[in-house]
Parts: sequence; C-alpha cells; structure tokens
Amino acid sequence: MSQFLGGGFGGKAYVWPHTLLTILAAKALKRPVRFQLTRAQMYSMVGHQAASVQTIALGATTEGRLNGIRHDSISPTAVSDNYIEYAALCARSLWSATGGIATNHKIVHVNRNTPTALRAPHEALGHFALESAMDELAYATGVDPVQLRLLNDTENDPDTGRPFSSRAMRKCLIEGAARFGWEKRTQEPGSMRRGRYLLGQGMASAIYTHWRWPGRARVTLNRDGSALVELGTHEIGTGTYT
Repeated sequence: MSQFLGGGFGGKAYVWPHTLLTILAAKALKRPVRFQLTRAQMYSMVGHQAASVQTIALGATTEGRLNGIRHDSISPTAVSDNYIEYAALCARSLWSATGGIATNHKIVHVNRNTPTALRAPHEALGHFALESAMDELAYATGVDPVQLRLLNDTENDPDTGRPFSSRAMRKCLIEGAARFGWEKRTQEPGSMRRGRYLLGQGMASAIYTHWRWPGRARVTLNRDGSALVELGTHEIGTGTYT
C-alpha cells in the first residue's frame, strides 16, 4: 500500500550504512529502534551532490556554427564506490557540431561518503558549464546568444543520429526571447542600466532525457456501477497517480 508520499529521490533512494546498523540494532534488541542524525552528520552520513571539474573546448566558424565540442568531467567518489556524475552527457545531445562531439568522464576516489543523484543529477552541473562556454563563444564571435543557439539547434540527436521524439528548443528560444524583451539587450558588460542600477540579462538552454517503458492497468466494472483500477506502480511524489 503506497500512500501519497514523495518524493523518492536523492538521499532517499539509497541505503546508507547507518540504516543497516539500525536494522541490526533492532534485531539484537528485538524492539523498534529509531536512529536520528544530527544536522552536522547530514553532511557526512548520507549522500551529496558531487562536485566536478569540467573542461570544455568549442570549435566554431566566425559565424558561430559549431564544428566541434569536447567536454571532459572529473568528479569525486567514495573509496569503496564508483559513482560517476555524468556531467558531460548533455554535450552529446544539446547542440549539433558538424565535426563531432567528444565527452569523457573520470572519477577520483576520496575519503568521503558516496555521492548521490540530487536534483538535477548530472544535467545541472553539465548544462551550467556547457552553456557558460556557449555564452563565451557568443561574445567571442559577436553573435547574439539566442541566435547562436538557434544556429546550432538540431532535429536529430547528434549522439544517435535519430530524430528526437520531441524537441521544442527553437520554439522556446524564440518565444522566450520575445516575451523577455531580449531585442533590447546590449552585449557589452555594464552597458545596460535602470536608473542608477546596472541591469544584466542572460539566457541558457537545457534538455532532459527520459525513458518510457510499457505499462499495464486492469479495470474491473462491478454490478453496482463502481470500478476498480489496478496498476503496478507507486507514487514517489511526481504525479504518477494522476
């Protein structure tokens, strides 16, 4: 029986050493045991968002069309684990590059607890680095950041070559820029003001991959007009029941 609880993400998706110790203590004492971490222990006894050192190289024409992307990421993991923060995954599918895309992930074993997939796993770190590099490319080439991304948008996944099942990047960029008044932006740092305040405007893009599997449900109609719906899933706070 799964109630309307959630979400089942981050630190709740893993079994930590103190969880197992609590179970063993309950078995030894033959009674329920409650284990409560202090605030300080929350930084060492459970998982955390892994840091990363990322190196990005972009090759492009003077007009801003990408002809190569290289994205390398190094992240720490526990001595006893091989958890990898896949920060460079986004570079495989976010923008097209005519000459090719290369990504690389390495881990360094350190004396700390194993990281976990916190919101948003992998993508948040990788997008921040890649889109920061895209902004630097826009500045270097003199191409508007929105136009630069429109120029490198693609309908086919650069990693697989297959068409995206859905990709509204172009629509988002055009409509978002229009709603935000992007055409009034000037590129030079410190060139926009509102009274005595400096005004900054920026933009970034992101995609998030997802997977779908077949699902089944059984509906039983009763003589009294009621219905019973049965399905093999559970709610983790993301609206599965809906």
